[in-house]
Amino acid sequence: MRILFILVLSLVFTGCAHLPAREKPLVEPRFGMSKEQLIESMGPPDRTELYKREDQSRYEFDIYIRQYPAGRYVLPVCVTGNKVVGWGRSYYQDHIRPDDIRIR
Repeated sequence: MRILFILVLSLVFTGCAHLPAREKPLVEPRFGMSKEQLIESMGPPDRTELYKREDQSRYEFDIYIRQYPAGRYVLPVCVTGNKVVGWGRSYYQDHIRPDDIRIR
C-alpha cells in the first residue's frame, strides 16, 4: 500500500512539470522598453510580422501566443526603432493599413 501511495504521489508531481522551459508567463509590456528588454521579460516571440509604409518607415509586431486550458491568448507588441510603442489586439488592428507592405 505504501509503494502504491508513493507511485501515485510521484505521478502527480511529474504531471505538473510539463510546461515548456522557454514559455514565460505573459507580462504587461512597458512603453519605451527596448526589444532586448521585451525578450528578456516575455521570452522570444512566437511570430514576427515586419511592415513597411509608403514613407519607407518600418515597424514590426512581435506576436506572443499562449495556450491555456480556457483558450488561446494572443498578444501583439509593436516595436518601432527598437522601442515598444504599443500592444494589444486593438492596437494591432488600428495600426496596420491596407497600403502597408508586409515584408515578413
